[in-house]
Amino acid sequence: IQGKVKIAKERYEALLKDKSITPPLKSEIFRQLGWLYHSHESFGEKSQRIPLAIHCLQKANDADQYSGQTLYLLGRCYASIGKVHDAFIAYRNSVEKSEGNADTWCSIGVLYQQQNQPMDAFQAYICAVQLDIFHSAAWANLGILYENSLQARDAYACYLNSPAGLNSKGIHEE
Repeated sequence: IQGKVKIAKERYEALLKDKSITPPLKSEIFRQLGWLYHSHESFGEKSQRIPLAIHCLQKANDADQYSGQTLYLLGRCYASIGKVHDAFIAYRNSVEKSEGNADTWCSIGVLYQQQNQPMDAFQAYICAVQLDIFHSAAWANLGILYENSLQARDAYACYLNSPAGLNSKGIHEE
């Protein structure tokens, strides 16, 4: 939170050396470490960071196989390097563990949209906004789908629900 990611990484790694930590705590540490690698360019090039992030998230999943959040983050990592099939599997497993996650449904929609499957994307975004009426990225991406289908009025209504949608035409993901 303070932006001291290198110190956080060092402390997470130090905690992992403690043999007495519980599996849930170990899972949480690996999840945080994995997301640090995914999110911060200060840890190197993407081609180096993402495999490390995936490794940490897989270790997190091994320590606690009931975490939908870990699987969601794993899906985000796979999606970021174009491993669409692996991303879909991770997202599907995340939904099975915690179906009430709007971020996961939005990310599924993004993958479908990138694969030129707009109807599947539409359904995923609808799931996201049903779970979280304030999910800005899902609203923005719904707006993009409507706009691409020449349904300007529906697109505008979606954009009104998403400040991000009015500011950009790219696909948004949270």
